[in-house]
Amino acid sequence: MNKETISIRQAINIMSMFIIGSSVIVGVGGEAKNDIWLALLIAIFLSLVLTYFYSQILMLFPGIDFVNILKQIFGKFFGNFISVLFVWFSFHLGSLVLRDFGEFVKTVGLPETPNSIVITFAAVLAIFSVKKGIETIGRACEFLFVFLISVLFITVPFLIPKMDTSNLRPFLYNGIGPVLKGSFSLLSFPFAETVVFIFLLPYTNEKKYYKVFSYSIIITGLILLITSLRNIMVVGADSLSRSYFASYSVVSRIKVGEFFQRIESFVAIAFSFYAFAKINVCLYATSIGLSKILGFDDYRFLVTPLGILMINYSIISYNNIMQLFDWAGNIWPYYAFPFQVVFPLFIFFYAKLYKKYR
Repeated sequence: MNKETISIRQAINIMSMFIIGSSVIVGVGGEAKNDIWLALLIAIFLSLVLTYFYSQILMLFPGIDFVNILKQIFGKFFGNFISVLFVWFSFHLGSLVLRDFGEFVKTVGLPETPNSIVITFAAVLAIFSVKKGIETIGRACEFLFVFLISVLFITVPFLIPKMDTSNLRPFLYNGIGPVLKGSFSLLSFPFAETVVFIFLLPYTNEKKYYKVFSYSIIITGLILLITSLRNIMVVGADSLSRSYFASYSVVSRIKVGEFFQRIESFVAIAFSFYAFAKINVCLYATSIGLSKILGFDDYRFLVTPLGILMINYSIISYNNIMQLFDWAGNIWPYYAFPFQVVFPLFIFFYAKLYKKYR
């Protein structure tokens, strides 16, 4: 395990694909309606502040992984207890992304195929990938990231004729409340979900943790800003709120003569890779975290059973797509808040006191 390292560039690519994950297809910050650009800017700023504390926790204890940091400052029992909470969050997030992926494929491509088949297929691939190690994941994301971003951006010029800037008006028609609610939603999904990288970043070959967080957030924030503005200008905020997979619905409108149609298929492929990267990260973080809690040097023997548990939990957690999106939109931001904000800030300030008075 100690021999596995990734470069800063690879870490940025992994985190960027993780942040984009399902958010670019599902759509984010719908509460802000046509003011989503403002909600995104606020969420990006808050994310840059929050991830500074994530990175500082690791910087206070260079060369030590997150679980052992917690054991050192809280003792073995409480350190392991807090570690289990973060491992659970990584596991739960991975299960949620798996279900998102299954629902997306079923809705847009394979309506007669059971969710369990799609979810199992994606999870088995993730198990094989994670067993190969973080270096393999890093190289794959480094190769795919630029290509996948190109697929997303190539849709913009073809949709320009369908864009209507009046869909962005009026500014703050419903006041600042919906914008702040949208910012809170955007902070929890997808930006602050990067808290799971606190398990991964100790394996970078340079200890520039905040650079990874900040670069990834700025890059993906710009991507989400462009795609969100594109979607609103094409179909309007109200129509987007009625669509489960907003970006896919918008891109499906591209038609250039008889020879350039169905480009949404390429977007669906891009989404699959983004979601797969996010599933990989969550499964890796869960496996590496649990192995450290149990005191094992190698995490690989845990990957398969955890992957199987992730499959089962993603299937039994929600009865249908409506329940999934209702939970993700209305409950997830509050459920994730302690893991993303409260616990990391508490750990940071406690660690500062520990370093000062030990």
